[in-house]
Amino acid sequence: MKYFSNALSCSPNGVLSFLALAYLGLSLSSCKDSKASPNLPEAHDGAPAFRTVKIDADALKRLGIRSEPAGGANSAATLRVPGTLDYNMNKYAEVGALLEGRVSQVKATVGDHVKAGQVLATLVVPSIANAQADYLTAAAAASAAHKNLEREENLLKDQLTTAREAESAKSEATKTEAELAAVSSKLRALRVELPKNRETVGAAGSYALISPMAGVVVKREAVLGGFLEPNRTAFAVADLSELWATLDIYESDLSYLHVGARVKLTFDALQGKVFEGTVALLEPQLGHSSRSIRA
Repeated sequence: MKYFSNALSCSPNGVLSFLALAYLGLSLSSCKDSKASPNLPEAHDGAPAFRTVKIDADALKRLGIRSEPAGGANSAATLRVPGTLDYNMNKYAEVGALLEGRVSQVKATVGDHVKAGQVLATLVVPSIANAQADYLTAAAAASAAHKNLEREENLLKDQLTTAREAESAKSEATKTEAELAAVSSKLRALRVELPKNRETVGAAGSYALISPMAGVVVKREAVLGGFLEPNRTAFAVADLSELWATLDIYESDLSYLHVGARVKLTFDALQGKVFEGTVALLEPQLGHSSRSIRA
């Protein structure tokens, strides 16, 4: 979603307007001899006269040209440049799946206002069921290893076992704890709940796509029954309360622009409204083909 800006103007003193100034004139050099140019009509005194060039008023308005009396004028240069309205990238997020899966439910679409943590869609991911089963297996192994360690420690106190057996039980308990922690971290990284028992592990795991921020859904690629891969964006969420105006500044106009310059913006879709701001950033690299930078 982008809106095209009608114009931006800027000046060395920081004042910007939407008026493009142009000076249109025709002049002829005098000849070395006293004769008038054969292509020009002569005035009464024998000097060459100037021809009048007439341009349609609508064409002048369309080109942004106006006439001014010759002489001194305001030194402030004004620029009228195009631009676009973009999302604030500090308040923009793309949501995608961390695992391959098929979309089983879609709960948001473009234009919906969502809250941080709200579920946008649900995926069926078979590998999650395997990870949950691995968690239950690791949890059972860790529990058995701890019980065996307690038993060996009690037997060692009564001198009914050897220190070697007790140490072996302790090593096994440590190993199973590490395996359980690894499986648990994997599920948490996938934002999947840890299963309490085998009944909570379905034939295929369920994975939720969650919005990381509050905003408006501005893009949706998730389709019911569609297959999502980790490198694809399923949703895009943006906070539209603050936007960026991106302006195209040509190389020849760079000397008139600086960070902090005041800006006035108008938009075709919002006739009669003027928005003011300041230039916050000038991109450091000039476009090779466009010979312009973005402000």
